[in-house]
Amino acid sequence: MSFRFTDLIRRDMLVRDIRNRYPHTHEVFERFGVRTPCWDCSVAEVAHRSGIRVEELLAALDEVVAPRIPADLEKRGES
Repeated sequence: MSFRFTDLIRRDMLVRDIRNRYPHTHEVFERFGVRTPCWDCSVAEVAHRSGIRVEELLAALDEVVAPRIPADLEKRGES
């Protein structure tokens, strides 16, 4: 089973959407200091406002999301 590139976190995705789809990402956002007021911001905006590299935040998010994608697809019947 494989996952599609579009299932990974992208710089234009909103924090709220990511947290809703992948609740386990809250730890990554907390580690990088992303708080509730930033939930309607994109990943790129959050990185810029927090003074971190967007690539670093994306890599951390992908690291926790990618292993769960196959299981999520099976639950939705998309395998």
